[in-house]
Amino acid sequence: MTILNRINKKEEDGSYMRMNISEAVRTWATRKGDELAVSGTHKITYSELNSVAEIYSKNIQDTLPYMHKKIAILTNDNIKFISYLLGIIRSGNIFVLINPNLTDKQINKSLEKINCKYYVSDKLGRELTAKKLSLSEEPAIVKSSKMPSHTHDNIGITEDAGVIFSSGTTGEPQAIMRNSFSILSEVIQWIIELRLQRETTFLIPRPLYYTGGFILMYSTLFAGGRVDLLDDISSES
Repeated sequence: MTILNRINKKEEDGSYMRMNISEAVRTWATRKGDELAVSGTHKITYSELNSVAEIYSKNIQDTLPYMHKKIAILTNDNIKFISYLLGIIRSGNIFVLINPNLTDKQINKSLEKINCKYYVSDKLGRELTAKKLSLSEEPAIVKSSKMPSHTHDNIGITEDAGVIFSSGTTGEPQAIMRNSFSILSEVIQWIIELRLQRETTFLIPRPLYYTGGFILMYSTLFAGGRVDLLDDISSES
């Protein structure tokens, strides 16, 4: 069965097969849980990353009982960025990647354009029209890979999965909507092109809210490799 057929195939309960970075991390947590997944501001294993994703997913679900809501990620901490991302996907919502170093006015303008009413952040004091979701600041990490899953029904493969902002040619942030299939297609292409695998360690010097950094991080973790990131992803240097 081809990958296209597999990701379009529905299971007996009617849900789509789960092929995204969140489910990949869950799988690798059971197979190589003690191995590093990400190294940056600090190190985190696959088991630990999966544990934090579960906690954040439950935090989001407790606040937003209805799914498919756009949630912006505003942080320069690379570990938290990935953890927030996994929590949003696992909770059945839509992630929004935006430069957290923009002014509050610029961020408000961008989020209002796409009707994004929620955000997650590790910083206080932002004056945003969107509502900040309350997440555990220092979630207790459970290393067991047999944690109960808080995954909602998955977003369909052709439905909106995330929004990535690009400066485009105007200098103004332009929102690009991506569905699960378009992201997965690009990820598989990079895995094949770069020969990413479980033994791969990939240094990604670009901020994860940029398409390049995001897709390379996504591809590496999807393949079960290790992502190495700069301590501060607010700069490309």
